[in-house]
Amino acid sequence: MNISQGSLEECRYYIILSHDLGYIDPKRYALLCEEIENTSRLLNAYSRKIKESTFCETME
Repeated sequence: MNISQGSLEECRYYIILSHDLGYIDPKRYALLCEEIENTSRLLNAYSRKIKESTFCETME
């Protein structure tokens, strides 16, 4: 899960960089940022549920 979150943050960084360098327009930037936020929320919820489940207990 940590690797997934790190990769998502890397994507966020490259989107910001692309916008700052003028490679993407503000409309596309806003859309991509929204998608990153939605994905981040889903990933966090998924991670939380796995940690709360009994699945983690069987892995130890």
